[in-house]
Amino acid sequence: MYKIYLTAFLCSTAIVFSGCSDTTEAKANNAAVEQKVPKQPEKLAPEDDKNLTGTPVLGFKLRDSTFDSVKKRLTDYQVDANNVSYAGGPLLENDGSGFNIDGLVGTQFGFDENEKLVYVWMVLNENNHMSHETYKKIVSYIKKNNYKIVREKAPFVGDRETEFVTPNNETILVRSPHMGGFKVQVEYLTHEFSQQRSQSQAAQKQQKNTAESANF
Repeated sequence: MYKIYLTAFLCSTAIVFSGCSDTTEAKANNAAVEQKVPKQPEKLAPEDDKNLTGTPVLGFKLRDSTFDSVKKRLTDYQVDANNVSYAGGPLLENDGSGFNIDGLVGTQFGFDENEKLVYVWMVLNENNHMSHETYKKIVSYIKKNNYKIVREKAPFVGDRETEFVTPNNETILVRSPHMGGFKVQVEYLTHEFSQQRSQSQAAQKQQKNTAESANF
């Protein structure tokens, strides 16, 4: 009886030790595999990637910044769930907070179907509507980037506009509407977005004219 018990004990002990040995060996193998696999470097945000050369605006980059990367850097925003941009992507709106710009009261960010930034709009209060102080200041800031001026309008009375073209063939438009409530508007837009907007607005105008003409 004692021999049978001792034999059973030795067999069960061998099984336990065998199990522990397999587990320890598996852990060692897993650790070795983990050591062999190099950790992937953390992916840079488009705004921080120096290899991406999109036109900078408000800390973002046209064509490079994404819907998610813009949201992460805005301190306050709203998603316009009822509309999409002319490029087919989402729209973000911000009340101007979080940017170090005097008089900035609103921004809008438009994205294409791939959720890449293709349009930025901002509106600022004009500090002195007689001398157009804010308008001239914004134009001077953009001029420092050596963008080409393709159109400039500065009448004594009336709308003021300065249009730039960037090396990436994007448009920057600074406007000070004469009847615009003493506001300055700034737009950054890609060439593709500009075309899509023009086509969409032309189609909307045609639909409106067609609807009106049906009444006569």
